[in-house]
Formats: sequence, structure tokens, C-alpha cells
Amino acid sequence: MRELETTIGTLAPRLDGHPLALRSTDSAHVWTIPENSCSVVEVRAPRRQLLAWLVGRYEDPFYPTLGTWL
Repeated sequence: MRELETTIGTLAPRLDGHPLALRSTDSAHVWTIPENSCSVVEVRAPRRQLLAWLVGRYEDPFYPTLGTWL
């Protein structure tokens, strides 16, 4: 899913310095932003749901708040 990879590549400025790990539950992918961070908040979801959340199309009260997308 190229859109997810592209969106994750633009995520760092939206985190306000709080490291984040995205774990895909429908594949073996894990993305840590910034890379090699410790003490990260982990978000687990299928890739489609991760993408929807990252672009503001899905809300979950347990997910961290991100800065504005685009």
C-alpha cells in the first residue's frame, strides 16, 4: 500500500516530538517515527485503518492526537 508508506514519510512533523510506532495487524510491517526511537506509543490496526487515521478519515479515542494533515 504505497499511500500508507508515503503518508508515514510525512508524519514526523505532526508528532510534536512524541515518538510513535505503527504496527500493521494485517501484515508484518512496523514503522517507528522517528526511526530507532525508544518509549514509543504504539498504534495497532490494519493498514487501511492506519492510513484512514493518518489522513483524518478515522478517529479512535485511544489513538494519539496528531497535528493537521496537509
